[in-house]
Amino acid sequence: PSPSSARLRIASAHTGLQVQFEPPPGGSGSAEMKKLSPFGRIPALVTSKGTVLVESLALLEYLEDSHPGSRSLRPRDAEQLAKARMIALLFDHNVLPAPTPVYAQLAAATPDVAIVKEALDKVAEQIEKLVFFFDATGPGAASRPSSLAIRVTIDEKFDASAIRTIADSTNASSAGRMLSGI
Repeated sequence: PSPSSARLRIASAHTGLQVQFEPPPGGSGSAEMKKLSPFGRIPALVTSKGTVLVESLALLEYLEDSHPGSRSLRPRDAEQLAKARMIALLFDHNVLPAPTPVYAQLAAATPDVAIVKEALDKVAEQIEKLVFFFDATGPGAASRPSSLAIRVTIDEKFDASAIRTIADSTNASSAGRMLSGI
C-alpha cells in the first residue's frame, strides 16, 4: 500500500471507523482507475453517494466530518490544527518525494546502491527538518531520528541484494489499495 493509504489505515484504526479497503480497479495508474480519477493515484474514496474523493488529507477530513462523535484525529485549537496540517503537508511535499530515485533501482537488473543511499540520506535530511516543528511533548519527541543513526543503518544494512529482495517483495503487492463503500 502507498504511504498515503497507510495514513488512512492508521486513522481508521485510531478512530474505530470501519473502512473497507479494496485494490484499485486495474491497479494504480490504470485506465480503469483513471475513470474514477484522471490522476489514477491511490488512495481514492467512493462515497455512498458515488462521489469520488482523492488525496489522503482530504479523505481524513471527510471521514471525520462525516462521522461526528467518532474519535477525533484533529486538535480542537485552531493554531494546533493548522500546525498538524502544516506538518502533514510538509511530509507530503518534502519527505514522500525524497525516496523517488529508489523506485527505479527496485526494477533495475543491477541496482545502484549509491543512488539508494543518496535518496535515503535525503529522506533522513527531510525528516530532520520536519521534526523541527514537533513539540517537546508531541509526537516523536522521545525518539527524534538523527541523520547519523539513519545513515549508519543504511551503510551497514543496504547492498544490491537487499534492494533486489525489496523489489521482489514489492512487486508481489504493488497494486496498492483503494477505499470504497463508506
